[in-house]
Amino acid sequence: MGMGYNSNGVLGNDATNDLNIPSQIGTGNNWQSLFSGSNCTFALKTDGTLWGWGLNNNGQLGDGTYTNKTIPTLISNETNWLSIDSKEGHTLAIKTDGTLWAWGANYYGQLGDDTYVNRNTPTQIGTDNNWQKISAGRFHSFAVKKDGTLWVWGYNSNGQLGDGTYTDKKIPTKIGTDNNWLSVEAGIFHTIAIKTNGTIWAWGTNSYGQLGDGTLISRNTPVQTGSASDWLEIFAGDSHSIAKKTNGSLWTWGLNDYGQLGDGTFISKNIPTQISNNNEWLNIEASYHTISLKTDYSLWTWGGSFYGQLGDGNNANVNIPILISCPNLEIENIEYNNVSYLFPNPCKDYLEINLKNEFSEDTIAEFYNEVGQICRIDYLKNKHTKIELNDLSSGIYFVKIKTKNETITKKLIKI
Repeated sequence: MGMGYNSNGVLGNDATNDLNIPSQIGTGNNWQSLFSGSNCTFALKTDGTLWGWGLNNNGQLGDGTYTNKTIPTLISNETNWLSIDSKEGHTLAIKTDGTLWAWGANYYGQLGDDTYVNRNTPTQIGTDNNWQKISAGRFHSFAVKKDGTLWVWGYNSNGQLGDGTYTDKKIPTKIGTDNNWLSVEAGIFHTIAIKTNGTIWAWGTNSYGQLGDGTLISRNTPVQTGSASDWLEIFAGDSHSIAKKTNGSLWTWGLNDYGQLGDGTFISKNIPTQISNNNEWLNIEASYHTISLKTDYSLWTWGGSFYGQLGDGNNANVNIPILISCPNLEIENIEYNNVSYLFPNPCKDYLEINLKNEFSEDTIAEFYNEVGQICRIDYLKNKHTKIELNDLSSGIYFVKIKTKNETITKKLIKI
């Protein structure tokens, strides 16, 4: 489903008019993951192919052209894409073999290929094959390796690379000596990251309190956001930050001029502030507005709506989460199919598998590591099964849920 700004075809509905209600993109039902950039969109299918549409003036779609696309367009013929992130004209990607790829604008070295040359096809960055997480900022890039080290490159005028300097980098540069970084998220000029111990760290510009450390002081090295150690996931808006705790509660801080914090005000915050008392938040995407799914798959939005991106039929900003109706949406046609969700993801000690429909005594969950080796098999007890994972080491896994009639695969991060 797509909604909001569409002058460059970013909604993928073969049109260029903005929409203020959700609209289905095509008729396919084999989409697996969606990644929204600035004026372009990417999606992975279950067969591992990569598709893109929208603005392509810097070659950020990676299809070998500089022509905008208004419908999903196949990016190369390869079938081993794992994750994508894109923002402000450049794109990063990781393949299932752990290699790192980039394309699009490269004015500040944000592609990391040791040049300032734009690319309109995927270009491998270095030769390492142990990349695990990526995040594209406005003109800078981040990645976490499987060994827990954090690497940065690109524009650094506001210290957003976090390496203690204000110097741009055109190759991946390691940040400090810590090896317990879990994931990183880049805003326009600020960065937030989470460690495996559940703490949040931030750096870069802090004009609106987006670092969440209780000040408005910018930083060029990581500073801890508060003292809590029960954070599970992080998300970066353009100038605000969002995080979810292990109990499912949602917290926001930073710029709030459009109500993007969702706390009922338009006042910016420099410390994490809880959004409502609901603990059922599942997945988040943020820019100048925020979109979230709850565990019941209801869709909620808040923040700026000048292009109708909230999907509520209006173009008015909203400062609290509002429920969005998605016409003609059937749960069976979205990513999870019969598997309602794996929660939490990333997970620590346990995983909950919730089946929407089919269940039988021979329903199993198979866990595979990144090289395809099976690590464990669990027989599900009922539609909602909790599995202890203390014996599973940290890393990325693929969970195959095998019901009587089909097999559904989901990516899982174990911390």
